[in-house]
Amino acid sequence: MLPFDTYYLSPFRTIALSQLYFQLFFAERSFSEYPHMDIALTCVLVASKAEETYKKIRQILAVAFLILNPTFHGDEVDVKVIAVAFVNSIDC
Repeated sequence: MLPFDTYYLSPFRTIALSQLYFQLFFAERSFSEYPHMDIALTCVLVASKAEETYKKIRQILAVAFLILNPTFHGDEVDVKVIAVAFVNSIDC
């Protein structure tokens, strides 16, 4: 599996800041209390906005789907289709 920044193609500072947000969030909270994937995606989105590396939520969801489904070949379909498949696979 490729690292997140290979899919996401974001500057190093944005990835570092999202890791910092993730660590700060779970410094005071339990992993069992909150879904870590949702928090990680939120940290990436907030860090991209803070560092002015604007990414659409659709792009972040598509990357998350590709990471969670390594057998899926993302170049076969559009990013919109991947994002919709990811949203439909989430248990709400």
